Amino acid sequence: MSLILIAAMEDYIIMMSDGRVSRGNDNEFHILDDNYKKLLRLNETICIGYGGSKEPCVEVVDYLKMYYKNEKDLDKLFNLLNQKAGNVFGNYISKGIKIKMQIVIGGINKGQIKFKTIKSIDYDFNKIYIKSYFTTEEHIPEGDTLSYCMMNPDGIEDLLFYKLLCRNTSFGVDDIKITMKECIDIASEKSRTINKNKFFEVIRR
Repeated sequence: MSLILIAAMEDYIIMMSDGRVSRGNDNEFHILDDNYKKLLRLNETICIGYGGSKEPCVEVVDYLKMYYKNEKDLDKLFNLLNQKAGNVFGNYISKGIKIKMQIVIGGINKGQIKFKTIKSIDYDFNKIYIKSYFTTEEHIPEGDTLSYCMMNPDGIEDLLFYKLLCRNTSFGVDDIKITMKECIDIASEKSRTINKNKFFEVIRR
């Protein structure tokens, strides 16, 4: 399930997603929804984006929405998210079902723009035990430096978003949104799991 883009400066964070939800592979590909927003504005200071396998991702995000909608401590929310995602991922693995989860949570944390990501690893069913199902990253923009991340499906070049951002002469909100839109348009030509419908959230400090 698709493409999530994140960009942040000291005074804002933007998340953008496409709108396609699909299932299957090249041999049996089905479009389930072409107008699905993969972003959740948890509250006025926190936003969550997610991609990969829809059902497990939604289970994790709905958990935060149900029980922690008013929580504004991003680090606490990330720990809860990471723990819940591990439980959900483990449940699928125990049933022999392979899934993919990519989740980002970002916004204003104690007066500072920040975002954190979790990405599931390719799990080997032959291994009895691994330390973690996920890799995690933390991004805190400082000064004039743009922090960015692209959560992309297989078949999309990992550096696509970076290469497009390198052309920017300005990192204002509107300029970044234009670059994000272009990135989604290009990616949609390379993967059937992505379409050109776009959704975004902006949080300003």
